[in-house]
Amino acid sequence: MSTVKVSTLETKYEAHIKDKGLTANKRNADRHNINDKEVVVCFDLENVITCPRSNVSNFFYKRKLSVYNMTGHCSKDKFAYNVIWNEQTGGRGSNELASAIMVIIEHVVEKHPDIDTLTLWSDSCVAQNRNKVLCYAL
Repeated sequence: MSTVKVSTLETKYEAHIKDKGLTANKRNADRHNINDKEVVVCFDLENVITCPRSNVSNFFYKRKLSVYNMTGHCSKDKFAYNVIWNEQTGGRGSNELASAIMVIIEHVVEKHPDIDTLTLWSDSCVAQNRNKVLCYAL
């Protein structure tokens, strides 16, 4: 019975790797094959930054302020957009992330008012990107 489970896991893993490669190829094609009226924006929530930072081991366990950073990269001008906020302002919930993504999109559209197609790429994190709050915001 364990042979069947291992075989199934291997099959799922191979399918996952194949799908991951196809997705990466499609994203790269979108980013490189654009025209003057099209923009591709890839976005992701970066690692949490803790402030203040120190290499002292005892300091690691002290209370720190968490700082969040949503980064978007525009294919048209190779420009990176960052929305930064701290835990006092908001958390990492769908409302805050949707707001950050909308700020990035607004800046891209403001900088490139002549575009008519905007393609968004992100990871498949449900809490960040695959939720109804982001769908409503868009």
